[in-house]
Amino acid sequence: MDRIEEQFEMEMQMYTQDEIFARTLTPAQKETPGKTDCSGYDTRSKYPELLNSYFEIVVQRLADQVPMLIRYFILKESARILSSEMLGLLNREDLDEMLKEESEIGRKREALRDKVKRLGLANNKISSLWDQSG
Repeated sequence: MDRIEEQFEMEMQMYTQDEIFARTLTPAQKETPGKTDCSGYDTRSKYPELLNSYFEIVVQRLADQVPMLIRYFILKESARILSSEMLGLLNREDLDEMLKEESEIGRKREALRDKVKRLGLANNKISSLWDQSG
C-alpha cells in the first residue's frame, strides 16, 4: 500500500508532458492571442479549463498505473513466497528420503543403461562388418 500512496503523492505535483496536455485542450483553449488583441494575455479566466484538462490526465494516469502497480506487487510477492518455500524445502531433514528413487525404477534404469550399452556394441560390430565387406 505504501507504493500506491507514493503514487498519489507524486500526482500531487503539477506536472504533465506538454504534448499530452495539448491533446486534452479544446481548440478554443489552444488559441493564442493576436497582435492587436491583448485580452488573450489574461489567462486567469482559462485556469479552470486548464486545470480540468490536467486532472483528466491525472485520472487517466492513475487508472493505468494503479492496476499495473497492484499486478506488479502481486507477482513480486508471489515470487518472494515461492522462493522462500523452495528454500524451505532444501532445508528439510527428510530431503534425501524425498529424493530417493524407488527401487523398481532404479532397476529399470539400470536395465535400460545395460541395453543401451549392448546395442552400442552391436552397432559397432555391424559397422565394422559393413566396412570390411565394402
